[in-house]
This record gives sequence, C-alpha cells and structure tokens, in this order.
Amino acid sequence: MELGDIHTLDTSINTLEKIKDFSEAYWKQINYQEVYGYQIQKESEWKVGLNEMELFLFEKEVGFEFPSSLRNFYRTMNGLNKPGINFFGDLNNTEPTFSPQFYSYPDDLELIDDYINWILQENKISRDEIKSGKAPFIFPIHGHRFLIFDQNEQVLSMYGNDIIAWADNLTQAIVRDVFDSYLHSVDLANFKPVNYWLE
Repeated sequence: MELGDIHTLDTSINTLEKIKDFSEAYWKQINYQEVYGYQIQKESEWKVGLNEMELFLFEKEVGFEFPSSLRNFYRTMNGLNKPGINFFGDLNNTEPTFSPQFYSYPDDLELIDDYINWILQENKISRDEIKSGKAPFIFPIHGHRFLIFDQNEQVLSMYGNDIIAWADNLTQAIVRDVFDSYLHSVDLANFKPVNYWLE
C-alpha cells in the first residue's frame, strides 16, 4: 500500500481523506512494529471530523486561528478511537500504558494545552510574546510533533527545548509517523527556517 512520493502530498481535504482510508486499512492488517515504545493500536480508526461550529469553538479554546492545513485535518478526522499503547520492553514485564496519539477535540483539550505550555516554558517564551509576533504559535498534532502557525505551516519535532525539523507540511508529518515505509523518506533540504524555534 503506497501513497506515492511523500513530497507531492498537499494538505487538501482530498489528500487527507486518502490518508485516512489508507491508514485505517494499514492498521487493520499491521502487527505491533516494535517490542517497546508508543504505537498505534491495531484496528484503530479515525474519529469523525469536526463541523465548522466545532472548529470555531476549538480555535476559541486554543486562542489562535488555525491555519488551513490544521482546519482541513480536523474537518477530515479528529483523533483516533483507541489510545496509543506504550510497550516498555523491560525485563520487569511492566504493563503497557495508554495515551492519545493524535489529539482530539474536545477530549484532549487539556493535554493539548499542557503540551503547548511545556514547550513555551522550556523555550522561555509566553503566549503574550507569541501574540506580539516574537514567534509563531505551535500546536501538537501527534506525540511531540508540532504544526507551526506561520506562512509555511511546517512541522517540528519538539521535546522540551530539543527541536528538529520533521516535515514540510502536516500531511507529510502524518504519513511519516503512521507508515513505516515513509519514516526515513523525507528530504528536509528545502525546510525553511522557523522564526525563534529553528533559525
């Protein structure tokens, strides 16, 4: 099952619907990929996307207007129906834990807010400073992948103040994280600098 060249994937609803269908088919047949780490549970499915009123309320809660790629994403799908599973892979046979993999509204609003606040705190910047234009706003879409609210709408992998380029757009980030065969297929040679976060 292939989506073609990852670099040709745009953030249109049509492309996101294709990824939705491909990923659900992929999760129906795939077994866990590793003996440790966070993974998407087998037979996971995307929740139904948000309507325009729900999107408006979501933006209001977050405090920032969403870029078109994020609006299209949430119009198409809104998190998964199963939490991600974390295998510890240790000698103590520690029981797996569960937590969301793709964030859903309204279920994960508090978690979204916590992740944003953590990154802001670790990088010594406030929401007020972001609103004043010091840096673009960031928004977690999956794990520690954050969409950048600027004209390029690229995705960074952000863990505290450890920040690296991850994908040229939201769609490519999703594909890179969902499908094993695409994990190392992203060419970031044309990744544009991100004000404050990755200059």
